[in-house]
Amino acid sequence: MNTLLYNPFIKIAGFKSLIIGCAFILITSFFAYLYDTHFSGLLDINYGSDHHLSYINFLLYIVINVLSISIILYVSGLIVSKSSIRFIDIIGTQSLARFPMIIAPFLNSFSLIEKGSQQILYKYLNHGENIQIIEIEWFLYVVFIIILIILIIWVIALMYNAYKVSCNVKGNKAIISFIIALILAEVLSLILNYTI
Repeated sequence: MNTLLYNPFIKIAGFKSLIIGCAFILITSFFAYLYDTHFSGLLDINYGSDHHLSYINFLLYIVINVLSISIILYVSGLIVSKSSIRFIDIIGTQSLARFPMIIAPFLNSFSLIEKGSQQILYKYLNHGENIQIIEIEWFLYVVFIIILIILIIWVIALMYNAYKVSCNVKGNKAIISFIIALILAEVLSLILNYTI
């Protein structure tokens, strides 16, 4: 069971991982649409109402993120791996690696993260408007932010394990090439998502 949580790619890869990953992408994007959750970069999660956006926009955010990391990791794998690499394995495992993000939209229930962030911007940067938040809301805000950080770390670990398995790389070569790919994919996804 623990293996499925941090490295399911040993058992699930290729087309099977792509199908399961796509199912999670569709469900996650639907909840993102319902709870105003914008996955506007590979590792970015933003909350806030944007009523002119349709469901397709929320779906495109995630698709762009997965394509960005998959393409860059594919190129990286071709450079650093001595094995034969299939793009279907990379995009499949990278799609599946995002499954923990299905939790993220629910953290904006009652718009607590949105309200807390707006209050912090107002209080410390004098931006926006003053929003009254009671103590229990601040407590939940902190708890939800901690959960978000854990989700992001979990997804990064999954993406790394997916990369190691699908490209058959390990050691320093895997770590360094993955970090570079992650940074490049983050920048690329932010640029592409900004255009939609």
